Amino acid sequence: RYTEQYLPTIPDSAPLYGRHLRWWREELGKNLPEAISPQMLSARKLKLQATTSRFGRPMTSATVNRYFITLSSFFSWALRPEVGLAKRNPVSEVERLKEPPKRVRWLTRPIDEPSSELERLLEACRKSVSPHLFDVVALLLTTGCRESEIMGLRRQDIRLSEEGFVISAERAKTERPRFVPLAGLGLDVVRRRLDSPGRDSPYLFAGRQGKAAWFPRKAWVTALREAGIQDLRPHDLRHTFGSYLAMLGKSLPEIMDALGHKTAEAAMRYVHLADGHKTRVSAEVNEQISAWSHDITSRAQS
Repeated sequence: RYTEQYLPTIPDSAPLYGRHLRWWREELGKNLPEAISPQMLSARKLKLQATTSRFGRPMTSATVNRYFITLSSFFSWALRPEVGLAKRNPVSEVERLKEPPKRVRWLTRPIDEPSSELERLLEACRKSVSPHLFDVVALLLTTGCRESEIMGLRRQDIRLSEEGFVISAERAKTERPRFVPLAGLGLDVVRRRLDSPGRDSPYLFAGRQGKAAWFPRKAWVTALREAGIQDLRPHDLRHTFGSYLAMLGKSLPEIMDALGHKTAEAAMRYVHLADGHKTRVSAEVNEQISAWSHDITSRAQS
């Protein structure tokens, strides 16, 4: 019932949840929900930790935790009064594995260095043979949206008169609708695509058979190689947007609102980045002041 009734309401997460649920069904499918105990789940946690991929690599703590997040989602649904299939969520009683600090990778800016990563990436994407790559990258960079939110953007959700677009609760990861403003490059991209061929498709990035296009990964890899950029994922463009906000001195609530974060925890990484940026800027200023002071002292002594 969960798979048939609830998963279709979270299309971006449904494939991953479905894969996890197949594993849980094999492990616990013969039990009624109320018969599943924290002890049973702890045993499965150990089993997941011992699982290796086809490349022989052990499952990471983050991946194990994702399996439990999926199962917790099932129990949260089963606890609803209108569903009534469970009386408690045993997943909440199982300790999650400790994960390494989440990385924040962002593109260097023209202000940071000559021939910055930002300039090189945009130039490589502009030269790409992909009809989507430059526009997708531009929107990811200028809105801070997730890849799935941009690739699934429907024309009907765009509000040109308000210079932005709406992400519905069904498509949002936080399950809350939000308005995303557009300006500059991002607004230019949307306006151009609305007037381009393919207007019979409901999606801004039209794929085959009336569906949304997939992210052009092959073209992305080629662009990274042409730009001489390493260790960059599409999701890092979202990190880039958040990092730039922090470097501009934006507050935690402003960063949360711009990125659509539900809790402050996810946005805190950018606040720490802002603190580090302020420290570096302060050090640079103090270095200059010290140099000037030394020059003034030298001239006075001479």
